[in-house]
Amino acid sequence: MASDAVKTLAGNLEGFYPAGLRPDINRGNTLTYDTITNGVYKTGYYGIRWLNPTGIVPQGPEIDLDRPQNRRTRRGETK
Repeated sequence: MASDAVKTLAGNLEGFYPAGLRPDINRGNTLTYDTITNGVYKTGYYGIRWLNPTGIVPQGPEIDLDRPQNRRTRRGETK
């Protein structure tokens, strides 16, 4: 349903999720969800009022957000 609305506005969804980049996109989405988005649930912050500063950034898979290596550009070129 939502994709139909986006297709109406964008005309073509292939540009947002090209077949050749899907493995990289899916890997990035998984790392983001597991490490950042779901981190508040994994560290126990959801539903409690105090914070434990040592658990703000959950330990996730090996990821270095400061040093992008072997990342593809929008055109599919590897840097």
